[in-house]
Amino acid sequence: MQKQILIIGGGVAGLAAGCYALMNGYRATIFEMHNLPGGLCTAWERKGYLFDGCIHYLFGSGEGQPFYDLWLELGAVQGRLMINHTEYQRITDGEHTLIVYCNPDQLQDHLCQISPQDAPLIKQFCEGVRQFTRFDLSALYRKPRQLMNAADWREFGMKMMPYLIPMTRWGTLSAGEFAARFQHPFLKRAFAHMFSWEEAPVMMGMALLAYMHTITTPASRAVVHWLLPRRSKDASSGWVAKSSTKPRWKKSWSKTIKP
Repeated sequence: MQKQILIIGGGVAGLAAGCYALMNGYRATIFEMHNLPGGLCTAWERKGYLFDGCIHYLFGSGEGQPFYDLWLELGAVQGRLMINHTEYQRITDGEHTLIVYCNPDQLQDHLCQISPQDAPLIKQFCEGVRQFTRFDLSALYRKPRQLMNAADWREFGMKMMPYLIPMTRWGTLSAGEFAARFQHPFLKRAFAHMFSWEEAPVMMGMALLAYMHTITTPASRAVVHWLLPRRSKDASSGWVAKSSTKPRWKKSWSKTIKP
């Protein structure tokens, strides 16, 4: 009798889990409450406008990147155009505009042009981004903690050791707390919203920019499309939906803050 696995949620994680279940001899059935798969990667059109459920990133889209082998195994990257953004977003109050460049050198020059008096603080942040360009994010997820043995923990510790100081320094500091250190009034307000919410850890933002700088690409409905079969239902796999819309990308997000 064939083994069976039931998966709750047809987002990218659920779809990938279904693929791996099939690879390992299971009959996979995915349950999704929406009429479209994709989870937060879903988008829809209304009255000429395209609405994205959420901005996400396909970490590991470049060869040699962490997670690249996973996407290669799932068939996500073969022969597909990857759009690599040079900007994360723009924040403006109508007078000043903060361009959040993914390149830490470019970001540092831009921020220092806005506020030369904040140069020491700006350099600290951009140096943090540079440090995380060498951080292997996949090491955190390569093997479930419950299955790790002493050798696995030793290898994990060796990989994490160079980043203990920056992780300790930036992991508990929120974007809002860091923004309060700026002297420039605009940067004091804008930096707090740079990574969507004031409570976001600074380390999260640094890691995000670092990975975008080292060849990452925004995920869109294209990510969902390659995980789905080309028919509406397959009795052997349990897939129950498909996406036929073409992917679209934006250069970056824009955000306006009150003066």
